[in-house]
Amino acid sequence: MRMHGSVWTDDDLKRLAAIVTAGGTPLRASAALRRSIAACRNQAKKIGTPKIGPENGLTNVTLGACSKN
Repeated sequence: MRMHGSVWTDDDLKRLAAIVTAGGTPLRASAALRRSIAACRNQAKKIGTPKIGPENGLTNVTLGACSKN
């Protein structure tokens, strides 16, 4: 299996678990840990934290939905 990114440290995993447990979204976890959303979802699943996914706040947002014009 090839590694594509940096190795997750124990500190990274603890921070991810804390974010997920506090109800954080995949987007928030990825920003805090400077990793991809998919990487955060995969690691959350591996360490057995509650499900982290679209139903927890990550939705597709279009540019038109964000503009206030």
